[in-house]
Amino acid sequence: MQRSLGHDSVVCSRVYIGGVPTATRIRTVTDSQSAPYTVALVQEPPVFLNLAATVSRVEALIAEVASQGARVIVFPETWLPGYPVWIDAAPGAALWDAAGAKALYRLLVHNSVEVGDAWLCRIASAADSHEVVVVIGAHERVGATLYNTMVPVG
Repeated sequence: MQRSLGHDSVVCSRVYIGGVPTATRIRTVTDSQSAPYTVALVQEPPVFLNLAATVSRVEALIAEVASQGARVIVFPETWLPGYPVWIDAAPGAALWDAAGAKALYRLLVHNSVEVGDAWLCRIASAADSHEVVVVIGAHERVGATLYNTMVPVG
């Protein structure tokens, strides 16, 4: 698909890794003085509520997508460590006094990131190694509170 936006043009196509659609690649060309670059929007699941395995997956995806020419790699909302789907899928799961909800919330907190922690440093290192910018959605832990945060690194 290609569409014109005044002096800009946007070209969209699918990125395939191992025959599986992994990301939508968007190349934006602004004018003859700007070099085009590729933005990859990752459409892969994290390793749900497993921060260590998810960060390893991020590192692998950065390497794979960067090798296909991406300069900016964007992961979805709350990708680290996954969206708390139980809030939407299970009646009563969002009740604070429900034992199951408390257990899942504890697991979510335990697998959340803090700005500057070793997990985000690993992602920043992978971004630097591949000379890309990564923007990743995360549950950010600040004290006893979780925030839905987009973290840019690289």
